[in-house]
Amino acid sequence: MRIVKLEKGLITHEAYKVYGKYFQCFPRGSNKRDGTEKRFKTVEEAAVFIVQNPEWQIQVNPSADIHSNGLVISRDDHHGL
Repeated sequence: MRIVKLEKGLITHEAYKVYGKYFQCFPRGSNKRDGTEKRFKTVEEAAVFIVQNPEWQIQVNPSADIHSNGLVISRDDHHGL
């Protein structure tokens, strides 16, 4: 499973494990690690959270950006994403 950001049909960003440990989500408008962020060990957990909380955003690469718009959750890595 992957969480990616699409722009004009192309993958421009992908969620990743911060420090190789966890996927990190933030309330919209925030990117501060102040205790409000949520951390998830698996991409599946992060995907469920993002779907259930569309006002939240997830940290993606490149550049450790934070995004909520244009996210796509791909269940299979080999089907075009």
